[in-house]
Amino acid sequence: DLGFYGQLKVMSVDPTPMLWLRKETPYLYRWLDHADDASGIDGDWAEGIAPIVENLLRIAGDTYLPFLKANADALEGGLDTFSLEIEGRPYEQGVFKYQAKCLQSLRSDWSDLSADDQDALSSMIGPGSRILMAGS
Repeated sequence: DLGFYGQLKVMSVDPTPMLWLRKETPYLYRWLDHADDASGIDGDWAEGIAPIVENLLRIAGDTYLPFLKANADALEGGLDTFSLEIEGRPYEQGVFKYQAKCLQSLRSDWSDLSADDQDALSSMIGPGSRILMAGS
């Protein structure tokens, strides 16, 4: 959750994405507020992966991972900006070295997983999981 939380929390306080989050994903917006203060929460770990987490992994595979790859490719190619299509819409922005580091870190963590864990996660992430394989 914390990996998603960090990226989404920034969106929840930036006026433009905040309005979209509140309108289109009110439960996610509320989750961000709750995750901001998880003190007082006790209990056992839940077994398995909740369907909502699987949905978030699929969204990351469909949007965030292609975004990270396009940024890294542009940075490697010496470009100042990159563009791609996300959910059927064009998107363009300047390259960020930090986001290339994020992809590098995710790829490193992915390579540390067992083949069984990679397979299990790949089925949830979808085709975007190929981006996590080094050199993809």
